[in-house]
Amino acid sequence: MSKGKSRLNKKGKKQLIQARDRPEKKGKKKNSLKQKRKQYFKKLSKIGWKRILSQNFPYFMCGWLGDRLACLYRTAETARTLDRVIIVVGNLSQVFTNPLPSLKPRDLLFGIGCGLALKIAIYRKGKNAKKYRHGVEYGSARWSA
Repeated sequence: MSKGKSRLNKKGKKQLIQARDRPEKKGKKKNSLKQKRKQYFKKLSKIGWKRILSQNFPYFMCGWLGDRLACLYRTAETARTLDRVIIVVGNLSQVFTNPLPSLKPRDLLFGIGCGLALKIAIYRKGKNAKKYRHGVEYGSARWSA
C-alpha cells in the first residue's frame, strides 16, 4: 500500500489520498532558487549553533590533536614504526607550532577517528553509569529492617 495523506470522507471515516488524487493548488507558483535559499538559511538560523559548537568543542580539539600527531608521524624520516613513535613523543612541542590542521587524507582520517573515539567512549561511559538515587541510601542497608 502506498503512503499518502489521509482525510475524513463524508461519513467521517479516514480515507487515504493518493498523490494523483490530490487537488491542484492554484495560484501558487514554484519557489524560485532565491526563495529556497532564504528558507534554508532561515532554518539554519533557528538551530542553536553556539550550543552545538560548545558541546562538541572537546571532540574537535581531540580531532585536531590527532591530525597534528598523524602529520608529525608521517613526516618522521625513519622507516621503522617504533622509531617514528619515539620521534613523535620526543617532538610533541612541534605539534603546537602550526595551528592549522594537516589536509592530507590519512591525517584527517586519523584526527576524525580520534574525535569519534572520544565521543563514543564518553557516550558508553554515560550509558553504563549506575543510576544513584539522590537523598536515598544506596546499597544493602536500604533493605534492612
